[in-house]
Amino acid sequence: MTTYAIACSHLPHSISGADLPIGKMATIIRSIGELGGVLFTSAGELHWNLQLCAAIIHGVPVNLVCSRESSFCSEESVRDAFPHLKILSFELVNSNNDRDSVVLNRADLIYSLWCRSGGNIATLLEKKGSKAIDYSNDCSSFRWKGFQKQLFSVNEKSIEEIPEAYLWHWTRSPFARWPDEQEEFYGIEL
Repeated sequence: MTTYAIACSHLPHSISGADLPIGKMATIIRSIGELGGVLFTSAGELHWNLQLCAAIIHGVPVNLVCSRESSFCSEESVRDAFPHLKILSFELVNSNNDRDSVVLNRADLIYSLWCRSGGNIATLLEKKGSKAIDYSNDCSSFRWKGFQKQLFSVNEKSIEEIPEAYLWHWTRSPFARWPDEQEEFYGIEL
């Protein structure tokens, strides 16, 4: 089977399904499923969970590479977080740079999505050569114009002063879906 990878540098932390790189990532994984391919990706990198959720939804098997630097550095931890994911192979490497190198060097075709010029991913793509890279979904020149609502800061107002119309919940940011949460937790059409 043909293996496909998505070349993506760090995306901003505040994303939604309406953001161009996220929508394109979902489209790419859907097309990998239609081609009957395998997604070659990593576990533990920013937004890797979106790739794995889309792979589950579209029945795309994955080859996973994980860095010992990641909190998800075992196949068991990934399987616990994504019980419906079809993992064909799992490899543990020493560093994040090794992880990126393994994924991009071993994939048959790479979809360039979001690559910071001069960054590690861009450097690896230059070494790979253009014959193995599909630039049709590349949105690296996209300017991030997302906005965040200005929420009250706890330092500015006490809880009693915050309008009753708001429901507040402070929590950590999960690397994957919460227990019993569906794979569609990103709230976008994958």
